[in-house]
Amino acid sequence: VVNKAPGFGHFMGKALGDTISKSMSLSDKFDQQDREKAAKIEDLAQMKMSSDKDELLEQLNYLASLASSKPEKEIKNVIIEKMEFGIMKLKSTGANGEAEFFEKKLEPLKKKGWF
Repeated sequence: VVNKAPGFGHFMGKALGDTISKSMSLSDKFDQQDREKAAKIEDLAQMKMSSDKDELLEQLNYLASLASSKPEKEIKNVIIEKMEFGIMKLKSTGANGEAEFFEKKLEPLKKKGWF
């Protein structure tokens, strides 16, 4: 009589294979997240701040709302840099009241942002 039932080795091999498969899919997921984060950082870093006051206000509003969505620190740091530059450009257009508004929005971000 020959026992044809799968043995202990079969079950251990299957369990190990399932674990490796799950860890690989997690690794792929993290790689995808890293690529998406890098792309987002690149997009923000390449963002050209307008010289037009109205467009600049729109850009600063976009950056402020993006920062309030609680992105990762690396993204938040790029947002802070862009907002500082945009505020400087806004002041150069004579829109000091609007610049002060965004400076107030920027302060809490700075406390939570840098490294």
